[in-house]
Amino acid sequence: MSPQPGTDGRPGPVVLYLAGVSWDAVQGTDHRLAEHLRHRLTVVWVDPPSPVTAPVRQLGRRLARRVAQTRNPQARRGDPPAVGVTRPGLHRLDDGLWRLHTVVPPGPTRPVLSRLSDRVWHDAVRRLGRRFPGRRFVLFASRPDVDFRRLPFGRRVLHVTDDFVAGAGILGVDPDRTGRALDVALGHADEVLAVTPELATTLAARLAHLHRPDVGVRLLPNGCDPRPATGATRAAHAAAGPVAGVVGQLNDRLDLDLLEAVADAGHRLLLVGPRGRLSPGNARRLDVLVATPTVEWTGAVAHSELPGHLARLRLGLTPYTRSAFNRASDPLKTLEYLAHGLPVVSADLPAARRLDPRVVEVAAGTAQFAAAVSRRLGSPPDPGLASACLTEASRHSWAVRADELAAVLLSQTLPPASAPPAVPATPAQERP
Repeated sequence: MSPQPGTDGRPGPVVLYLAGVSWDAVQGTDHRLAEHLRHRLTVVWVDPPSPVTAPVRQLGRRLARRVAQTRNPQARRGDPPAVGVTRPGLHRLDDGLWRLHTVVPPGPTRPVLSRLSDRVWHDAVRRLGRRFPGRRFVLFASRPDVDFRRLPFGRRVLHVTDDFVAGAGILGVDPDRTGRALDVALGHADEVLAVTPELATTLAARLAHLHRPDVGVRLLPNGCDPRPATGATRAAHAAAGPVAGVVGQLNDRLDLDLLEAVADAGHRLLLVGPRGRLSPGNARRLDVLVATPTVEWTGAVAHSELPGHLARLRLGLTPYTRSAFNRASDPLKTLEYLAHGLPVVSADLPAARRLDPRVVEVAAGTAQFAAAVSRRLGSPPDPGLASACLTEASRHSWAVRADELAAVLLSQTLPPASAPPAVPATPAQERP
């Protein structure tokens, strides 16, 4: 029988991690941070509201992709790995880590139904006070649309992982609506965290506009899980030919000029990840690129399969455009490469310039990018360089980030934590 909530004996408050994605989604910043934070504090991962029709819609999308394969053989490779259906309620994922999954009526974005869905979700979160009796709470939100006014308990910390307003087009959301929602969150947060200084500056300006210049913006950059090289890993890297690779979604964040220049130079290129949101022009260019004989595209892969693909590489690439969204970002892929002992060639982004230039080479243009890739791939494997990559990765590990976050969440400069108000439970919602 699994332990009951509130009986883990951990000191400190319960962290209600109001995530921007479901636990079943592609694992990113939130998942890695929660996994490491659970060793320090009790964490409850709170999924966004899930429409009751979501499993059916997911099946429909998968079937549509299979049908599309008859027209385009590449279509299925963008299909994400299948996930199971999660029942509503609170579930124990691991020691110190729980998940709250809330099912809401269909159409949660429609004007009338959205209010009902919001109420169901907020009631479920407030009800957590019954499941963790006597514990104190911290609200840690990584979604820009959280409304802290609806959750009037605990410390309120907003973690902004991207410039959501600048990237609205790439993310497929309305920039004005996103900006208004972000201002509501900023207007009621006790503290704000940002992944880069550039993003922190943007958020500080918004806070000043909201007449909240006293609210500080601290830095909490992205991290990685360094993987010390084993004999097998070293052998795999030594056996790998001169292959460069990109891991992550293939979307409009990418500068296809850079990838086309690498392919035109005749280098082998491995693309690992699903096809994301692309403009029609970029979609056509990507079709041409993946059809190139020296380019291999795996499509979406499970997170557990990434090490095997990374072991095939000699060099990691971060080929992003210099958009406002990318300049404010802290690309996970760059750190992921370093964590596997791979040097990196990156587009000229502020986050890349903050890393050790011996292992992360910044290229200011297309010709420079292709030349850097040629130079790196033309050099023999260097065990010392792989060691330097892991050393740099260890400075940015998720364990380090979790320590930094725990210090913020336990900070006495924030208002006193409190338990959520009681919310009557229905029999269906009382299920474990």
